[in-house]
Order: sequence, then structure tokens, then C-alpha cells
Amino acid sequence: MLFPCRHCGKSFCASHRLPENHGCAGSASPPASMTSPAYGGSYSPNYADQDLEMAQNLARAQSRIQQPREYVWEPKITEFDGDPFDPKSGVILKGVFWPKGKEAFHIIIAFVLMFFIGMLISNSAFLGVILPGFEPLEQQLFPFFLASMSTSGFLIHEFAHRQTGRRFKLPAKFRLLTFGLMLTAIGIVLYYATNGQFPPFALPGAVVVIGLEKRDQAGKCKAAGPISNLIISLVLIPIAFLTASIRLGFEYFILFIYGSYFNSFLGLFNMLPVGLLDGHEILKYKKWLWVLLFFSLLSLWIFEVIGVLKNANYWFTLFYS
Repeated sequence: MLFPCRHCGKSFCASHRLPENHGCAGSASPPASMTSPAYGGSYSPNYADQDLEMAQNLARAQSRIQQPREYVWEPKITEFDGDPFDPKSGVILKGVFWPKGKEAFHIIIAFVLMFFIGMLISNSAFLGVILPGFEPLEQQLFPFFLASMSTSGFLIHEFAHRQTGRRFKLPAKFRLLTFGLMLTAIGIVLYYATNGQFPPFALPGAVVVIGLEKRDQAGKCKAAGPISNLIISLVLIPIAFLTASIRLGFEYFILFIYGSYFNSFLGLFNMLPVGLLDGHEILKYKKWLWVLLFFSLLSLWIFEVIGVLKNANYWFTLFYS
């Protein structure tokens, strides 16, 4: 901040604003700019007033630095001082668990939880299943395979959001969510309390993109997740039928159908136009895109559940008899 000298008309910093500190050249009238409307139409030579103004400005600046700025979920702010995910930035994202943790740790914890949930679901899916050629070793390995598919679908979904946000030059990182971790813990407890009758669910975290001000950016960023699940599901279904056509083993056919099912379900769930789910922003962005994605995922999900898994005997007879 600069202070005008009433003797020579020049401006100086706080340390050199007094005449004796800047070798004042003598008396001079205040410059015209000091009497302009920008200065309120008058010029006050009172240094006490200048001291008060400087103190007030410094207090306001210090308050802005120390006052934390709290935001819910994905804040629509486009100007940042450094990394908004840095706790020292003053930006507080409500609901984020362990905000000081590095992104890699958040991803690892989410991976472990999702893989564990995937194992629980997979064990329920293959528990007691009698398939021709389903060897004991395969029965032990298949839950790992299916958990890998479901966990990969979740991470690819989130990284699609992350990379799309970064493509728009926006800060984006994966973060664990406090409420999501609570839901995950409740799902695990209910699963064991009901001896596996209650299907576990998981939502340990999500990618937070900061600065999604424009509707097209928000829509494209949100659509990237369900689109990735749609692509994975469309890839796994032909692989499933390929394994059946070469008679690799009916268990592999069921495995890839389950992998496709998990991805279509994840994408379909996120397409619901409510709350913080992807479908809410996609519907506001382009209704036709929401309709296309929603019904494409719904069609796949119905085909996988009703068309294949509920009629497994038909497909076995078709390919293996």
C-alpha cells in the first residue's frame, strides 16, 4: 500500500511515507489525482488517518488469510491461491475424511474397502453354486476375479471424472468421504449380522472437482463416469459369449456376465438424477444424453439379470449341450 506525501506529492511505502524518511524535496501541492473522485474528492494530510487506514487494511487482509472458507462437496470457485486441496489454502471441503492425507492414501484405502466389499458379494454369488467343470480351485479364485472387476469399475469410474476435470484445467482429486465411509461400515455390519442375507454396499469416496462453474464442463465431467461403466459392460458381454462359444467353461461365462452386471449397476445407480449423483448434473446439461445413458445401462442390466443370470440353464444348454 502506498501513501502520498503532502509536501512533495509523491507516494511512498509505509516505511518511507514520512518526509524525514524519504528525503522530501520540499513543499508541493497535492497532485490532482488526490482530489479526484477516486480519492473521495478530497485529500487528508493527516498521518494518523493514514495509520488507521493502513491498520484496517492489514487487519482485513489478515482476516482473509486466517478465515477458513468452507464449501460443501464441489465448490464453484474459480480463483485459487495455490492448491485448494492443501489444508493451508484455507479451503475446507465439508464431508471429506482426512483432508490432510495424500491422494494416493485415499485411493489405497478406497481400493481395499471396495475389494473387500467385492469379495463379500462374490462369495455370496458363487457360494454353493454348482456348475459343470467348476473346480474347487476356481471356486476359491473366482471371488478374487469378480472383486477385481467390480473394484476396477469403481476406480475407472472415478478416474474418468478426475481426468476430465483436469482436462478442463480444474483441480481434481479423489477423496474419502466421511458419510460414505459410515455407509460402508453399516453395510459390512449388516452383511455379517444377517449371515450374508443383506447385500453389502460401499461408497467410500469420490473424486472432487473444484471450479465446475460452466454447465457444459460439469455435464461432461459427470457423464465421464457412467460412460466408462457402459463401455466396460459392453466389452465384458462379448467376452462372456466368446468364452461360451469356445467352450472354455460355463463358469467363465457367468464370471464375465457378473462383471458386466456390476459395472452396469454402478453406472445406472449414478445416473439417478438426485442429490450429488452424476445424473443430476447430466440431466441439467443435456436431457437426451441422460436418456441415452440411463436407458442403455438399464437395458444392459435387465439383460444381464433377467436374460442371463436368471436363465443360466438356457445358456448352458445352448452352448454346452
